[in-house]
Amino acid sequence: MNLDKVGYLRVMSAHFFRSGLLLALLTLAACSSSTPTTGGAVASTVASTTVTREVSPSTGPVFDLQRLSSDLRTMSVTGTVSATGVPQAVARLPFNAVVAGRDSMMIAMTPFGITAAKLFATQDSFVFVDYLQRQVIDGRPTSPELAGALPFPLSVSDLTSLIRGEVPGDIGRFREVSVRQDGSVVFGADYRDGREFVLIDTATATLRQYQKKRTDGVIDLNVTFDEVKRFNDVPVAMAVDVTVNDRRQTMSFRLSEVTVNGPMPQRLRFDVPSGFSRKSFR
Repeated sequence: MNLDKVGYLRVMSAHFFRSGLLLALLTLAACSSSTPTTGGAVASTVASTTVTREVSPSTGPVFDLQRLSSDLRTMSVTGTVSATGVPQAVARLPFNAVVAGRDSMMIAMTPFGITAAKLFATQDSFVFVDYLQRQVIDGRPTSPELAGALPFPLSVSDLTSLIRGEVPGDIGRFREVSVRQDGSVVFGADYRDGREFVLIDTATATLRQYQKKRTDGVIDLNVTFDEVKRFNDVPVAMAVDVTVNDRRQTMSFRLSEVTVNGPMPQRLRFDVPSGFSRKSFR
């Protein structure tokens, strides 16, 4: 391996340790069921695009968010992730991921054919290994300390919902806000000093966009889903774009291979090498 590749991998492994969990967990959002959007044009205007009508309390419900629950039992994907706003921009970094229902998931980052980092997570625990820097992050997904350390306003359980194309958290907090000309529906809920939005395509019962936005216009998080294909009748977004921290960080995920509800291709849990330094969130 030449020195340029070695230097690149060292920078990437340092980035993995600081925010690799962010990249790895949001990689799974690429496995969310969804339908095509218009990309960046939607990102900052989820609640303000021209609507056919506003939805009032006296108006009957247009869509039941419980319908987003998908028949996703297992999924294996291969793709690339690109990112900006990090110490060094990442361009088309290869990864593969396996999701088993709501119970477990594994992601491997594989630049230049080398396994640089892996994540294994269940509902109760996770472990993230940076092989190049010989470092481990582990703990409980529900750890308040972990939530405070992650540079995005979502819990691990919220991210799991996005994996499945479902609205994060208690759907009872959302109310229909408006119906767009194409029939899609915007839902809103209170969020800190702002609002939380989801955009639903009612024709296909799929999630198009998820956003958290402050009253001053700052967008804490925005996720859009594009280029949808169906695998075993489960819709999968082949292109997912994420912006964090008012667009200061961006991530783009592109899937090239997808298998849905097939046999598990491998054992998800992996052995952690001895002698690595460790940071735990309990």
